[in-house]
Amino acid sequence: MTNLLTISTPTEVLAAMAAMGHDPRATRNTIGMDFTPTQRTETYPFISPSQHNLTGRSVFITGASKGLGAAYAISYAKAGITNIGLSARSDLDLVEERVLVAAKRAERPTPRILKVKIDVTKNEQVTEAAERVKDVFGGGVDILINNAGTIDAGVPMVEVDVVEWWHTFHVNVLGTFHVTRAFTPLVLASSLKTIIMVGSAWGLTTFAENSAYQITKLTEFRLVDMVNVNSPPMCPAKEPGGRDEGLLCYMVHPDAIRTELAAGLGEKLRFMLVSSAELAADGLVWLTAERREWLRGRFVSCMWDLEEFVGLREEIVRENLLKVRMSVGG
Repeated sequence: MTNLLTISTPTEVLAAMAAMGHDPRATRNTIGMDFTPTQRTETYPFISPSQHNLTGRSVFITGASKGLGAAYAISYAKAGITNIGLSARSDLDLVEERVLVAAKRAERPTPRILKVKIDVTKNEQVTEAAERVKDVFGGGVDILINNAGTIDAGVPMVEVDVVEWWHTFHVNVLGTFHVTRAFTPLVLASSLKTIIMVGSAWGLTTFAENSAYQITKLTEFRLVDMVNVNSPPMCPAKEPGGRDEGLLCYMVHPDAIRTELAAGLGEKLRFMLVSSAELAADGLVWLTAERREWLRGRFVSCMWDLEEFVGLREEIVRENLLKVRMSVGG
């Protein structure tokens, strides 16, 4: 919740409350902040990577040189995954070292690590990376994590640098599309067939600042729908959310974490950055360690207690919750 002590006028208070999902007509916060009774800021036993055995599985992570991307790789190593693909524009040697140390400390087999330096906005580089992953891993990619992203300045729209604003679209939308398009055949050739869009609840907010980031994160949510509709299961499940063999794509909000990217949020929002990267990473490993068809096309937040979240599965599927659509009443 926004710290109302930093906001001076009644109009600003009302605007902030609305932007953060406080709607007096709704029984739940409209951006999902209170979807489960318990909200987490640190990792917890239910999502510990130590419970999983991902031997034989492969993951490819974009934006992996620091922050959340590096944390994801470390948690997958703790879960015993066999193949880890790391990509970023910058050097990946330090992340590789941290991943190997994490696997050793967790008493897991040493993972095979493939490092590729790519700019996700360059389609040729992404396509070449997919070919290299296929050759080195010798098959499919079970889990694709679209984590690479950027954020525009935390200023009102009339003050933005137009080039920077549009660059946010190039990275967050075009870059994510490039990676998803190139790697979908590899994902379809795997067992888990899971694509994760690392999204943000900010895609559902309406703050005046960071407008490009908010718009692009909502666009990524629609890209989730397009990915799923373009690769439907050959044999659909008999009931909603039931088992099938199709591609799974859904959006995961890592929570409000103090990373280099998150530091670009507007000044009035930075106090919210209290959660650990380990929470987001362990939560994502838990979500993707098995196929969860009932999450296809949905939004999941790592701030939610995932044990409580699973308990809401029947309601989520029955009411078709956690999806973006226009409310028309009736």
